[in-house]
Amino acid sequence: WIPEDTGDASLQDIDVTPNDGTGLTVGSGGKTYALSNGTWTRQATPTGENLRAVVRGTPSVAVGASGTVLER
Repeated sequence: WIPEDTGDASLQDIDVTPNDGTGLTVGSGGKTYALSNGTWTRQATPTGENLRAVVRGTPSVAVGASGTVLER
């Protein structure tokens, strides 16, 4: 285990591909983080709503409170 600081974000869901080491996680206040090369990096989103689930693909989709749906 390697500790990672996500500030005050309460994370709700994660989607990671072990074979290439990439992933996404989502949480409170619209916070999202992307995993690449072993490092989690905060990603900007256009919402402050709590995000509850994420799935990676083309496109990747995150969903959350108040009917929030984000694609990237």
